[in-house]
Amino acid sequence: MANVFEEKATVEQWDADYYQPKGLKLYDWAVADMLRLMEVEPNATVLDAGCGPGVHSARVARAGHRVVAIDISSTMLSQARERVAKLQLTDRVTFFRKDLTKLDLADASFRYVFS
Repeated sequence: MANVFEEKATVEQWDADYYQPKGLKLYDWAVADMLRLMEVEPNATVLDAGCGPGVHSARVARAGHRVVAIDISSTMLSQARERVAKLQLTDRVTFFRKDLTKLDLADASFRYVFS
């Protein structure tokens, strides 16, 4: 059975379903609210656990934070890297391929996490 998250068609379908202009405005507000409610300090590092195509990682980076973005899918990470590069945020976001159920991160590695 093919892994749906490794198929580029999945990213394309997500773009069509979720990342249209009207939805993007809502995500802008939601991510800003999330950062405010988490009380993320300026320039803090935020973990995006399961970053998918990187849409929200980019928002957090644009808000002035550093992001460590992880996902199990190499296809999703590739798309995320492309999005972040187009927005000239590569210095703010670091990507890693990791399985969220088998993380090798030390306890308390991140103060701020979203998924």
